Amino acid sequence: MAETYYVLKINYLDRPAETRNVKEQITVVGRDQGDIILGDTQASGRHAEIHFVNGRVTVKDLGSTNGVIYNGTRVPQFAVSPGQSFVCGQTTLTLMSVHGGPKAAFGGGKTMISMGAPPMPGRPPSMGAPGSLGSLGGAPGGRPPMAVGAPAGSPGLGAPASAGPAPGAPPPGAPPAGLGGPPPSGGVPAGLGGPPAGGLGGPPPGGLGGGPAPGAPAPMAPMPSNPPAPTNSPLVGGPQPAGGGMAPAGGVPATYDPNTPIRPEFQGTGGELLVTYLVGLLLTMITFGIYAPWFAVKLRKFQYDNTTIKGIAGGNMQMAFTGTGGELFVRGLVGYLLTLITFGIYAPWFICNLIDYFAEGTTFTKADGTQFRLNFKGKGGELFVTFLVGMILTMITFGIYAPWFAVKLQKWINNNIEIYENGNELVGQADFVGTGGELFVVQLVGMLLTMITFGIYFPWFQVNLVKFNTHNTRINVKGRTIVPKFTGTGGELFVEFLVGYLLTLVTLGIYSPWWAVKLMKFNINNLSFEDVGQSAIGAGGAAGQLRA
Repeated sequence: MAETYYVLKINYLDRPAETRNVKEQITVVGRDQGDIILGDTQASGRHAEIHFVNGRVTVKDLGSTNGVIYNGTRVPQFAVSPGQSFVCGQTTLTLMSVHGGPKAAFGGGKTMISMGAPPMPGRPPSMGAPGSLGSLGGAPGGRPPMAVGAPAGSPGLGAPASAGPAPGAPPPGAPPAGLGGPPPSGGVPAGLGGPPAGGLGGPPPGGLGGGPAPGAPAPMAPMPSNPPAPTNSPLVGGPQPAGGGMAPAGGVPATYDPNTPIRPEFQGTGGELLVTYLVGLLLTMITFGIYAPWFAVKLRKFQYDNTTIKGIAGGNMQMAFTGTGGELFVRGLVGYLLTLITFGIYAPWFICNLIDYFAEGTTFTKADGTQFRLNFKGKGGELFVTFLVGMILTMITFGIYAPWFAVKLQKWINNNIEIYENGNELVGQADFVGTGGELFVVQLVGMLLTMITFGIYFPWFQVNLVKFNTHNTRINVKGRTIVPKFTGTGGELFVEFLVGYLLTLVTLGIYSPWWAVKLMKFNINNLSFEDVGQSAIGAGGAAGQLRA
């Protein structure tokens, strides 16, 4: 049975913010007493209690001097939904997500496409935006097989990360892992989301960490179940009560501006990531790399727990990752050994297993309790044929066919992704409409300009690859087509990369977590989702046609 707990983020006044997984039924919050010590002079000694019963989180004021502020009002007792905050004294506490309760029971708490993949231990993150499917780490021989939404430059599907180099110590002149460079001549496609081989990519561990990478399409976001707003979009709007205002229970806004874009927002800090980095790297080194899968999962959880999708009908949507390091270790070890034993023939099955792991471990929960999960129905046998033909044509053409190979792989992956709402209702699927010819031009121009400028053009090349993959991704849900958009620029990425690289070198790697967070924010906060109208599947017929 899945473990039951909730994730609480505490923004302290005098020290870095902290994210806790809380299992206890009653947690006391206070200035200098209780389970959560705020150290806040405006808070009372025993300020409030947080109750966790049957997956429901409620807050009770213990007669504090300044009260508990919820939605701008002092309230003695109230229920909190994921994505909502309350204030004790001058300290803000935010419920990030709830795991294992009644509302998360369907599908084992598994959901939607993940937003990125975990970074490689000890390296700065790569371009990654939320919404990616998960990744498959490295392929036999230390090279990632293919990228299913891996962050920039990394064709990896987000497989178990390897121990990797020491934190924050990229070789001089080389871009940090995950920021990647042009895809290898093998033409591995990028995907719906997974960390680059060894890259923190968008949502890290997963998360967040990987995101669009060169040649990787943008992430997908689950669709809410509310009726369409004036724009007919399944994402924005929703039923509006007479007079507007706030919805009663939980304080979820009941009215939304149809013109407000759907955007993911990452709010993690380098200070929070520093502890995870130090502990993870130390344990990975002590265990000679065995701890790497657990480290990768912790990084992904950090990214997801700090990512919220805003502008959704019915309230914000909170991401979470429920996968475990043990499961990733087993899948990675078995897949890696079988791939070696079969001289690479098992690689397509290995890739499918890893995509499935990251997809199933990702959950998206709306403030009204609606959850979405992703199902990957692709089989290794099908991928084997696509992979074999693509590899042969790529070798025969001396690498020229690589972009077409990458696009075929991406399209195959997207077409095997189904979106389920509340466990068993099939509401949509993904698609990819980019062409090999378009990708060929983007790669050719990008590689030439990168060489001519001695690497200076690389950030622009990276962003162009991300945009190609993001803007060619389609999410068909409930008869509507949603298109991800990426608005980051090469100039912005150049500055982030230059400053982060220099500060990481000057601080001997200590600045690495802050750099990773900066890149996560660049990749995630520059994403948005646009409803472009009727899907090819047909209004209202998505679920029926997919079931057929």
